[in-house]
Amino acid sequence: MTIQFQSWWSTLTPSTRAALIAEPKRILPLELVPELASTNPPRVVGVAYWVETQNPPGFTLDSETVKQILACRDTLASWFSDLDPAVRKVIAASPAGRIPAQHNSPDLVALGLVSTAGDPPDEAPFRLTMIGQDAVTWLQSLNVEP
Repeated sequence: MTIQFQSWWSTLTPSTRAALIAEPKRILPLELVPELASTNPPRVVGVAYWVETQNPPGFTLDSETVKQILACRDTLASWFSDLDPAVRKVIAASPAGRIPAQHNSPDLVALGLVSTAGDPPDEAPFRLTMIGQDAVTWLQSLNVEP
């Protein structure tokens, strides 16, 4: 399953992405709603990325988007924790940097969390996509030991 919201994820402000990666199930702060509502382009009519709730009142991301964010975040966290501490430290210092091919994972590729510089992907250095970088930053905010 490749994440379907990658195209609009990168258009969000860093603070909005941080809020969504940290707590995708929560009631959204009102200041995030206009930004998230504007990411729903006309070509996806009928697909809402957020829905109004009554109890408690407010807006949340729709359940499919929540599932996708959690899948990306949790897969990245598992991959990251399995890395050698020295490799984690390098990636944490520069989440947008190139990562040697031997650290790539089919799970990351399947979710669209990596972009590669070559073909085949498992033999080329890669970079984490925006949501992958955001997940690494989120892990650091939890004081996860690199």
